[in-house]
Order: sequence, then C-alpha cells, then structure tokens
Amino acid sequence: MALASLWQSAQSQHLERLTRLKRMLQALRQQQATDNLRPAAVRAAHSLAGALGIFGLRSGSEVAGSIEQILTGDAPITATHQHQLAQLISILEAELHQGISLTQSLQSGSADPLLIIVDDDLPLVAQVAQALAQQGLQVQTALDETDLPDLWTPLMESYQARGVNERTPAASEATTLDIILLNLTLGDLNRSRLRQLSQVINQVPSLLVLVCSQDSSLTNRVKATQLGSQAFLANPDVAAVLKSVFSVRSHGPDAAHKSWPSMMISRF
Repeated sequence: MALASLWQSAQSQHLERLTRLKRMLQALRQQQATDNLRPAAVRAAHSLAGALGIFGLRSGSEVAGSIEQILTGDAPITATHQHQLAQLISILEAELHQGISLTQSLQSGSADPLLIIVDDDLPLVAQVAQALAQQGLQVQTALDETDLPDLWTPLMESYQARGVNERTPAASEATTLDIILLNLTLGDLNRSRLRQLSQVINQVPSLLVLVCSQDSSLTNRVKATQLGSQAFLANPDVAAVLKSVFSVRSHGPDAAHKSWPSMMISRF
C-alpha cells in the first residue's frame, strides 16, 4: 500500500514531532520556553498537518493547523492559549494513534474486500475509486445491480486466497479484488427492486454493509436497514468515507453477526 508504507516509514518522525509539541507546552507552563523551542514546535505542527491530511485524517490535520496558528509569531502565549494547546495536543495524539491503527489494518494480510454502493453520483464514484486506488487497493466499478453477480466470484476468490493461501507464492501473484463500486439510484428502488437487491447482496456470505447518504431521512435509513447496513453516514465526503472504510477493516464486524467482513457504502 503506497500511502500506508509512507506513513509507516515516517511514523517515528510523527511521534517525535508530537513529543516536540508536548515539550513546548511543558516549557510554557514552567515559563522555560527558549528562543529555538517555539520555531521547532511550529515546524512540527506544520509537518503533522500535512502528513495527516495526505493520509485522509482531515480532523487531525485541522487540529495540527490550529496548533501551528497559535504558536506562529512572537506574541506571548497566554494562559488561555496554553489551555487550548493542551486540549489540541491531546486530540492530535489520539488522531496519530488512529493513523497508526489504520496503517496496521491496511497492511494486514487478513483485510477483507469491500462493496461500496454510491447513489447516483458518478463523480463521487470516480473520486472514491481514485482515493482507494491510491491506497493500493484493487477496484472494480458496476453501473447497475445486475452487474453484481458477475463480480461475486472474483470477490469470493480474493477472500479465499487471503484467508487460506495468503503466504503462498501463488496467492501473492494472484489477481485480487478489494473493492466493488456500484453506482445506483436508491430513489428508483421500489419495494420489489429493493427486495431483489437485498437477495443479490445476500448471495455473498455475511456481507458487511455501511450506508452513506446526502439525505438522512427516515425513509432512506429504513431502506439502508433493509439492505443490511451496519451504520449510516449522513452526507460524508471522500475523506470521511475512507476513514470509515479503514476503521471497519481495522476492527472488523461483530463476530456473532458476520463471518467475513466486506462493506457496502450507499449514498442514498
């Protein structure tokens, strides 16, 4: 995984930058901040803002940017600013550890394939496909639910290859399928089509479902439930979709409910 490898290689640097920020906060509280400590902390926050943004952790990037903004310049850092810094650094630390967890999930040989359904939004399909491909994932696109059965076989073969023969040379050379992107208009799904789509989805054992929609109405939430959704994300952007994908791949489904996880993201 290209970005996962990049994060892994720079992980120790990210943690060292976090340490610099903590050191700066401690020095401020003890009134022992030196002339070179503050510029170093500014550079550390700036670097973390960029790194977290590249990996898709937008909230962490924004937190690091806020820290940089407080520290930039020569104006005295007040007690109020110190309190803000303490809160922001605590949040940033949590975001960094989340990034580490996501990296581990991406590099895990047991990570499972996903099904992503996008509601009538081809530009979003393209954006999500590109973002996932940048993570080193193999993506296939379907423009109608009738295309799904033809993709179930490679999806299952990918899962079986990883679960049974992931360490064999043949498995490492085999073509895998990580993601299926399905563009679909949920509004066109009447009760009959919704039932048919649910039956198609159920052909794949224990498919994990995540629903994302611009419209969070009760009607759409009910349809999502009928399709077996595990969660409903209201009007997410690409970064939020990626974060949810990596989180689910990292933690997996409820073992009592699913035997092998995949994901459906539906922007209903």
